[in-house]
Amino acid sequence: MTASPLEVVQRLVQATNDHDLDGIVACFAATYVNKTPAHPGRGFEGKDQVRRNWAQILGGVPDVSAEVLASVTDGVVGVADGRHPARRRPS
Repeated sequence: MTASPLEVVQRLVQATNDHDLDGIVACFAATYVNKTPAHPGRGFEGKDQVRRNWAQILGGVPDVSAEVLASVTDGVVGVADGRHPARRRPS
């Protein structure tokens, strides 16, 4: 059975809060495409880059956590607004 969009968001939040890199990456499709309009050069495709990005985040921001503030879905598409409170590791 395929998970609903909000179930995936809930799994992503839990994996983030557990600092479970494999769990985070499992929430993304192999064909995932990230587009960041404010920073077009930072866009990327694929789970390998998701893993590299989150490995860097978890290594550099040891207390990162995730919280969903609001979410909505039509059963196929979901949108969630959240925050990631954390402090960077001192350099």
